[in-house]
Amino acid sequence: MPVSRRFQIAPPFARLIQKSFVPARVTEGHFPPHSERQSHVRLDNRQASLILTTFGANSELAEETTSLPSVHAEALLKVCTGTVVIERSAVPLTSMHAFVDRFVAPGPLDLVSVEFATSTEAAGFQPPMWFGMEVSADDRFLNREIALFGLPPVQEAEVSNTALEAVLDIVDGASAPSRAAITLDHGLDTSDEGPTPAAGNQPASHAALPRASGLDELRLSNDRNARDEDMARLVENLAATLAETAPRNGSKLNGGGWLPGRQ
Repeated sequence: MPVSRRFQIAPPFARLIQKSFVPARVTEGHFPPHSERQSHVRLDNRQASLILTTFGANSELAEETTSLPSVHAEALLKVCTGTVVIERSAVPLTSMHAFVDRFVAPGPLDLVSVEFATSTEAAGFQPPMWFGMEVSADDRFLNREIALFGLPPVQEAEVSNTALEAVLDIVDGASAPSRAAITLDHGLDTSDEGPTPAAGNQPASHAALPRASGLDELRLSNDRNARDEDMARLVENLAATLAETAPRNGSKLNGGGWLPGRQ
């Protein structure tokens, strides 16, 4: 069974990514767990499945997946104890994909996860700077726990210029095929293996950027309207800061844009 590492992500980052990597909607319905097994049904834009997870020795998990007709999956969803609805975008990293999940139900929550073939690969992964606090060891952030018991408490996230620049680099580099609606593969692509460069391997120009005015006071809530207002304020503050520092650091604002040196 693949090993997954999961992190919180600042809501404005998730929103920016979703605009360039069109998400697929995933609905999962979970049944109450038993001592040795648990089951849930998953319906996405490509297929419907019933997944049985068995707990083995040393807390090891094994999954069995059975394909279902969509109409059967929809009937099962109606009798599940709890459900989650997620908008999932696949974002390319250097040699793998990260999955950005924006929870629609039971309420707003933004997470990013990466899957690995082995625990050794998972341990060697260096998360990008735009990833937030890791919650891999907290079962409250698992889909089944959210479906059965509701949203976990979320620590307020901070947004830095450097992390924002990293997300914008990903958004700007999105190719045309990447912007099409994705078809999810919940397994692993064995051709996409290997570690991701450490977050410290970023261009020096990113590290040299000052914090935009107002970022020290910025805190992100789970309210979607408030997050949109925060995002607008963040962009306005960052634009003003970069405009002031552009002559000093050799950056240039082209075509009325607000990013340093972007064409």
